[in-house]
Amino acid sequence: NQYFPSHFAFRFVLTVSAILFFVLITTYANRREEAFHDGLTQVLNKRRFEKYVKTRLKNQESKDTLLMIDINDFKIINDKYGHAVGDYVLIVISERLRKLVRKTDKVGRVGGDEFMVYLHDILSEEHVVAIVRDMHERLSQPMLYQGDRLNVTVSIGWSLTRSGTTFEELYSLVDEKMYQEKCKSKDFSLSEKSS
Repeated sequence: NQYFPSHFAFRFVLTVSAILFFVLITTYANRREEAFHDGLTQVLNKRRFEKYVKTRLKNQESKDTLLMIDINDFKIINDKYGHAVGDYVLIVISERLRKLVRKTDKVGRVGGDEFMVYLHDILSEEHVVAIVRDMHERLSQPMLYQGDRLNVTVSIGWSLTRSGTTFEELYSLVDEKMYQEKCKSKDFSLSEKSS
């Protein structure tokens, strides 16, 4: 008579233990994912992206490229349309970036409206120039938000990796190049308005 209740209790404890174990593993996996990825765009967060690049730079044989992408006049977008639209723009840009790169490449969000891309095994500067030109064209395609057309443009700075280069040196270089391009695009838009 005592067999059935004890057998049932054993199965009950076993089932509850299995459920708790599954919940624990799922929670751990989700938190691990959150620790590596940006909550809004789901690309790598700044800390994880930086760690990845530093590890990659230790491979002296690699010929890679680091890019920085900044959304032009992002503050104006937020001020004019609101932060919900700003978030939408960030999500769309991140989705477009993920579609543009290969599976071996990495995309990270490193600031409010700044993204970085790490491209593996780039053969030449000409190759990078072609990639950057394509990125400009595709990232600057108009976006639609609740029937409104949003014209978004980006500035891109890039640098090939070299033996012995640190992440900090590369970051400073691509940031400077991106800033120069941003200034050029502003000068161009001003000259267009005046003419």
